[in-house]
Amino acid sequence: MPFEVYYGDELPITSLQFKSDVTPELFGDIKAVHLEQGDASGVTFRCLNNSGSELFCCIMNDHDEVDPDWLKLKGDGDINFNYSSNLIVKIEGDEIKFSEPSDDELDEDSEEYVDFDLMDYCCDAMMAYHLADCSPSYLILDADESRIKVNLDGFVLNEDDIPTDEQLFNPEDLDEEEYSDYSRLDLWEAKWDWVNDVLTSNFPKEKHLKLSLDTE
Repeated sequence: MPFEVYYGDELPITSLQFKSDVTPELFGDIKAVHLEQGDASGVTFRCLNNSGSELFCCIMNDHDEVDPDWLKLKGDGDINFNYSSNLIVKIEGDEIKFSEPSDDELDEDSEEYVDFDLMDYCCDAMMAYHLADCSPSYLILDADESRIKVNLDGFVLNEDDIPTDEQLFNPEDLDEEEYSDYSRLDLWEAKWDWVNDVLTSNFPKEKHLKLSLDTE
């Protein structure tokens, strides 16, 4: 059955979006990627396809760096970005790389100067929520029907989010080997998936391009 995961405390977030000074017809027309980082609070994720392993992952907080593809964002309360920068996008062979601008690319008096402010955003953005070091406030089981709210120890919460004496599961009794079949995602993999989706949607003839392991 589907379930939801609620994070009341702040979650670190990373947002990436491509920029260009022309309307991109080829991926090579993209000149930069705009990076923003900050945090979000009051974030709810929803898992529709739950085999049991996905719920186990959330109970044990066994995520890699960022939210996996089986957790879909349902809503976030407050987002606060407190850091931003621009990275240069380059194609080397069949590899796409994001790199820090050189001194000349930041120097307005240089012929290599890149004016990021004159660029427009293009293609879909990526938003990654860093779950690894953050614990959910609670889970909502049977999210389409009874919507039972429980803490990570399996105790049912009342209307004031206070644990009752009713315990639906004990995490110490759950068999890790039985519930080990779930995917985990690090930040580079999230970037790789995003770049691949952009290529598929916007530049299908260039799907041979791949994000480099050696990228910012």
